[in-house]
Amino acid sequence: MLVIIWILFIICGIFFPKSRVLSWLMMAFMMVSIGCRTQGADYISYFYEFQWSTSQKLNEVSYPGFVLSARIANQCGMSFETFVFIMAIFSCMFFYVGAKGLTSNTTFLMALFLIYPFSHELIQMRTFLADSIIISILPWILNCTNQLQDKVVKTIALLLAGLIALSFHVEVIFSILFLVIVIWMPPKIERKCVPIVTIILFLLSVCNVFPKLFGGINPMAAQWLSAKAGFGIIIPISVTFLILYLTHIASTRLYRTEKDSAKKQFYLNCNSFGRCGALLIPFFTYDITFNRVWRILLVVLYAMLSDILKEKMRRKSWITYIFLATVLLIGIVVYENTFPIICEAFKNNSVSGLLSVIW
Repeated sequence: MLVIIWILFIICGIFFPKSRVLSWLMMAFMMVSIGCRTQGADYISYFYEFQWSTSQKLNEVSYPGFVLSARIANQCGMSFETFVFIMAIFSCMFFYVGAKGLTSNTTFLMALFLIYPFSHELIQMRTFLADSIIISILPWILNCTNQLQDKVVKTIALLLAGLIALSFHVEVIFSILFLVIVIWMPPKIERKCVPIVTIILFLLSVCNVFPKLFGGINPMAAQWLSAKAGFGIIIPISVTFLILYLTHIASTRLYRTEKDSAKKQFYLNCNSFGRCGALLIPFFTYDITFNRVWRILLVVLYAMLSDILKEKMRRKSWITYIFLATVLLIGIVVYENTFPIICEAFKNNSVSGLLSVIW
């Protein structure tokens, strides 16, 4: 039953891109889908981490923010199920704040998010909260101007929010670094530097330098950097390039047609942020798990797709762009095994059982 509701929300979100009521209903659906899980991937691990949180030392764990939250919940007599639901509420609220700030077509953005990466954020509770914290400040950061005071204030805010997000999952470090580049590096310089730095990072990865540099900082980082990927990296690299290309095309088009100077700056910064995604590519040589960074890059791309709906484009350009965006989404959904994952997650949901009885 939840699968049918999921599909209906995606369809309705695409056809009613500005509906505020629908966006609220979609957020409520996300909360219930995440917060009412009863088992499944990562669920048991979270349960044991919750149980052990009172005895763990914060300076000895990979995710001190999660452990501290679980400890407080434990000390308040909260059940694990209640803790999961509260985490889901915070994650979805942070996400909604960011989505609403990125585009006026919020429901359209949320519909695309439900296609992907919702299936994975649904089961990876820590990752979704970390991602959502960064997503919540994206609109404000990407509206950064060239004034020094604005840059300093937004950098401080980003680092504070980033530290909280990092305490739940380390993968957001990439998005934080990308945003620092957006704030401080002029686009003309960034356009030249990113390809050069990407090549340097790739050479360092070939020489296997990163495990020695970063392996001791975080146990999860050490795990990701301990492996070596094979030819399987071709697909994530191709997907990353397509994300960057589509973000570039959309943001450039929107920048050229926009008259408001603040909005033009926003689209220029979105272009820079998307381009920084190239820095992720060398890390695929270690582990394709680094593709989790796609999720925030995709939210920015979805915002660009949402805004480009109102643009008048040549028929050929429009068809080409929509075709490539569709290929991207279908490719990711197939590659990430989205449908089986979300079906399994919905099956292991207390609300799903209740709906089956009622239905």
